[in-house]
Amino acid sequence: MNNNHNMSYKTLTDWNFSDRVFSKDNTIKVLNLFYKDKKTLEIIKATSTEDMHNNIDYYVNGDAVQWRVQRLENIKGNINDYGPTLRYSRESSLHEDRKESELKKIMNNKKKGLPYPKHHIWCIVDKKYDIIKLFIIDIDIFEDDFQKNKYELWDTKKGKKLNASTSGKKISLKENTDFSSEFIILREKYLLPNTVIFKY
Repeated sequence: MNNNHNMSYKTLTDWNFSDRVFSKDNTIKVLNLFYKDKKTLEIIKATSTEDMHNNIDYYVNGDAVQWRVQRLENIKGNINDYGPTLRYSRESSLHEDRKESELKKIMNNKKKGLPYPKHHIWCIVDKKYDIIKLFIIDIDIFEDDFQKNKYELWDTKKGKKLNASTSGKKISLKENTDFSSEFIILREKYLLPNTVIFKY
């Protein structure tokens, strides 16, 4: 735990939960459907520095990936209304060096030629940690379209649009339950072609 002494219990719990899900045989089986051209699935956990500064959680067959898990028991309403999430802002963080959001960090690292995740893997799991739903997003395609205003960014709480786009492709901005950050929800019905490269 050496490098994690200054992190909250909730953060450590979330990481441990995510790691347990990623290492499950069921998860490996699902990921093998995407990496089916490979005889073996090589998975390497990223360092804490790569996680914090580059948003990389794992390397799967050499591809840097960001891994996000949601629990089925926390899903309210229609499961189809849920999709991949990316942290958009973190202004409430008490740590100045952690205020930069995931999306902004990815954009900045890409500009600087620094490592960033190639894929964003998001899933919903049941109490046995088995995957109910999984999406793999191509980060480059999404980030490029987002930068070009091909998506409408909507504040769900205030009910207003935050950018000039009139594409009709809506991305919801939602506040985290602990008010520590805001994240965007990427619902499949609004995502542009080729953004979702695999789903289960």
